[in-house]
Amino acid sequence: MMDIKAFTSVSNKVAYHRFTFPKESEKHLILNLSNYLRAVDSARVIPNRFPESVEAEMISKTELAGKVVMDGFPIFFHMQLDVEPTESGFFVSYEEVDGTSLSVLENDKGIGVSFSFADLPNNSVNTRIGFSFKSAAKAKETLKGTSEWSLEAVKDEATSIWNDHLGRFEVKGDPEKVGLFYTSLYKAILKPADLTGENPFWDKENYWADLATSWDIYSTQLPFVNTFFPEKGAKIAQFYVDLYNQFGRYPPAYLMKRDFPWVFAKQASALGNFIIGDAMARNLEGIDWPEALKAMQGTMNNKRGKLFQDEVVLSPSPTHNQDYAYAAFCAYLVAEKMGESELANEFLKLSDKWRSVYDEEGILGVYEEMHETELYPRQEEHWHFYEGNQWNYTYRIWQNMHGLIELQGGRDAFLENLDWYYGLKPNNTEFQFQGLNNEVDYCSPYAYIYAGRPDRTQQVLRVAMEYRFSNTRGGLPGNDDAGAMTSWYVWNSIGLFPICGQPILLIGSPMLEEIKVNKENPLTIKAVNNSKDNIYIESATLNGVSLNRAFIHFEEFEKGGELILTMTNKPTTWGTDELPPSYPVQ
Repeated sequence: MMDIKAFTSVSNKVAYHRFTFPKESEKHLILNLSNYLRAVDSARVIPNRFPESVEAEMISKTELAGKVVMDGFPIFFHMQLDVEPTESGFFVSYEEVDGTSLSVLENDKGIGVSFSFADLPNNSVNTRIGFSFKSAAKAKETLKGTSEWSLEAVKDEATSIWNDHLGRFEVKGDPEKVGLFYTSLYKAILKPADLTGENPFWDKENYWADLATSWDIYSTQLPFVNTFFPEKGAKIAQFYVDLYNQFGRYPPAYLMKRDFPWVFAKQASALGNFIIGDAMARNLEGIDWPEALKAMQGTMNNKRGKLFQDEVVLSPSPTHNQDYAYAAFCAYLVAEKMGESELANEFLKLSDKWRSVYDEEGILGVYEEMHETELYPRQEEHWHFYEGNQWNYTYRIWQNMHGLIELQGGRDAFLENLDWYYGLKPNNTEFQFQGLNNEVDYCSPYAYIYAGRPDRTQQVLRVAMEYRFSNTRGGLPGNDDAGAMTSWYVWNSIGLFPICGQPILLIGSPMLEEIKVNKENPLTIKAVNNSKDNIYIESATLNGVSLNRAFIHFEEFEKGGELILTMTNKPTTWGTDELPPSYPVQ
């Protein structure tokens, strides 16, 4: 094999490549316009659809432009070379074709262009490719201001941007844990992608991609962005409002696909309300709140929302009734904060309808009959719980956890159920904690706090973080899912955790000795005597005042200061003077 060296970097909507050839060798460069997910056997796509068409034209000897349509969605590109090739030509099915343009309307592979070079300065060729969702001309525009062909300059620019993002966190602690923190932080903020100016659907600049799926990112990743990168969070929340106004619902999970993928229907309903609600809870600015409230209200009154209001069990799973109940709760908080008291009370009453899918023992029920529609057909297995089980879904009632405790027979019964679920009380059932390998488990360890046992939360969290995560190639207990899992790890390394849509942050068990967050008004979190064994909180102070609750209000976070947590190796009763809020309907 020839010793060809390849280097690559990126800037905003532009990819850079440098290829360096051995001095005595043939020098060819091939751009394959049909190299897509078909090559991945396990990819859950319809291979025959990719690509649906390819168009390309040689603008000059060093410039190529065109578009590739994938699953109904066009991606435009403009490519430039820094060296004029000796020869160039198109190929289809890996066979050469004549002409300076190409148009293929069949599902074929091996489509592209080849470049050959007789001589190269320094035996290297540089390329840069601009991309756009709107036009090839727009793709070319992305190359303006990037006349510098130096990959080192591009890398330095990217380094500066990443230093700004990662530099919002100042961390002290065990080097291995610090490395894992920053590795996770990097992955936690890769998405969603800011594609301002690339909106192909309606005439607004604000556009974000890689929101597939909201199910993955609503509970950890988007609250993370809203909290630590509010300038981005506000634009994302406004994008959800715009999506609703454009389509009458929140469809980002399949926005860039021609067909509705059935897997997204299984996941959850009405999550846009959660995300908009979290933006309000984090006091984000620049959002059209009257329009946001209309979108949330419209969601509650759509076809599925009406069925939920009638206490109909929704297909494909009763968990969708939970979704609508919490969507109503988020709408309640937004309406309340906007002074719409009457509307807020209506939403609050709707938020209590989670009870309609729980059995008399306070466990999410199993149902033979569920209302199905063409978009949401009934599952073959009626008890299906997407990426989870009956038990971990049971604890998703964050608007009224105290009501769930009551329904399960009181605090002792609730704690016994949780201990059974987490294996702290031995049992042989398959319905046990899945070890954070999927989204439903992310929040559930914090249910203990609502029953006055923060020590149990601390125990579960630290065991999971210590033994399920590592700074290795296999260092995650499951799919990261667009930063969902890595943001979970970062939150819990800090020692704080959000409940999406609520203006509180729960206190867990930090992995780090000290971390400073919140750029505007820094908050320093110190874990005194922290170690692998000292996982429990013995006492805490916030800005010098004793704190005996396992949560802080978001207002306290915003004001900054110092949160000191003194750690010990034995369970304590710390954090039980005041429990996190629940919102029972009066």
